Amino acid sequence: MNRAPHFLLIDCAGADRKLAFGLSWQVLIGSDVSRLARARGWRLRATHLVVGGSPATVAGYGRARSFWRRGSQAQASRRRHMPHIQAAAQLYALRYPEGGLCLVPLPEGRYWLAAAQDGSVLSQADKVFASHREALHAHARLREQRPALPEHDAGAVWACLLYTSDAADERSSV
Repeated sequence: MNRAPHFLLIDCAGADRKLAFGLSWQVLIGSDVSRLARARGWRLRATHLVVGGSPATVAGYGRARSFWRRGSQAQASRRRHMPHIQAAAQLYALRYPEGGLCLVPLPEGRYWLAAAQDGSVLSQADKVFASHREALHAHARLREQRPALPEHDAGAVWACLLYTSDAADERSSV
């Protein structure tokens, strides 16, 4: 991978935060994972990164679209702060530490595939699809690769992501 992918941002109604979907997750191996994550993020030209997972440490990388960065900076100067961004997949891994997978319909007709195991986001998860057929195909492939992962209800996962408390989930901040 030469570049981190552009991620999708969705506002959480009634909260000053956004959820980031579609990060690229990679395993980090080494003693100074923060430095390793930043170095890899720089090589991937990521504008945002999040480190998480236990016992396996993973990092999620993504790039904000340039129009969003410009718009947010102008908005932030008026409001004096940037909106809080949280990685949806990391929130999922924190909320379901036993692991699992889900396929969640997103606003505007997109679909999000998420999977985690033992508190860490899986590298082939956190994908956003434009069509339901593509999403179902990727879900089936992931289900075939990891048959032991429990399936979580899409509605319950979506509600959990939207209404989770900010203070409890600082580890998911992008």
